[in-house]
Amino acid sequence: MTDNHRVLTENGWRELGQLQAGDYIATPRQLFADTSQHTDPQKLRVLAYLLADGSLSAHGATADFVSKDQVLIDAYQEGLTRFERLEPRTLQQVRGVTRVMVAGKEKKSSHETNSLVQFLRDLGLKTMKGGGWSGDKFVPEFVFGLDEEQISFFLASYWDCDGYVGKRSCFIKTISKHLAKDLQTLLLRLGIYATIYESRYFNNRRQEQIIAYQLTVYNLKTFNDKIAPYLLLKKMPEGELCSEELRDKVSRNIFLQEVETAWDGSIHSLMRTHGVDRQHFIKNTNNCRGSHPRWFGRLLKN
Repeated sequence: MTDNHRVLTENGWRELGQLQAGDYIATPRQLFADTSQHTDPQKLRVLAYLLADGSLSAHGATADFVSKDQVLIDAYQEGLTRFERLEPRTLQQVRGVTRVMVAGKEKKSSHETNSLVQFLRDLGLKTMKGGGWSGDKFVPEFVFGLDEEQISFFLASYWDCDGYVGKRSCFIKTISKHLAKDLQTLLLRLGIYATIYESRYFNNRRQEQIIAYQLTVYNLKTFNDKIAPYLLLKKMPEGELCSEELRDKVSRNIFLQEVETAWDGSIHSLMRTHGVDRQHFIKNTNNCRGSHPRWFGRLLKN
């Protein structure tokens, strides 16, 4: 966008050049494609499985799917039948893990790349030297232009491998920020809002701090209607499902300014009348935990 492009902010419409890093702008509740595309669903399943539980970073012309669940292994191998002249091979590993590998057959030359790896190279997920590690994974561009049914199928396939379905939320975790953002965008194609949370942990193998990204959906009813029908393994909880998403947020400073202007009573009466918890009036909970901040008094009108 150019500097004079106007965007909706918490303070009304503003030109982009007037904003600073960290300012919030409004985003759409659902994304649409002008012309939806369609692709082979089995190849789409293979792609989702490899993004969720696939090993793409190894050198050479290989791409492996790793799983403990026979249902997913069978579904993956069925998807591989859509790739020409491909021979799957399995390797049993420790703790009940199965690695599904592939090799080309009926090659025209010894240097010919098998059809699955070529598929991944065309999408930018593999290179001649190898492929991206888990932190570099992303959703290929063509997926965003698919129709809603296929996007639902793709997301369900990913969730089956690497997702969690619970009574209060559904989420996936990844160390790829790009992938988390891509999945969040795909959910918006279905009108489903998701929140990304960050956490840090120490990776003993790499001897470094790793950032993990958790993409969480709270609107279980919409998730159940649009994604759950395509799940093979995960099951939605029984009973009434939550249909409420996270509510829209507003700047705390704007909120406090409005309260000072519109409310003449005490904070306690505001809490009793409108159910607003006092935590929303504490600027820095780390510094003010357990006591009222000094500026709290200026909101106590009477």
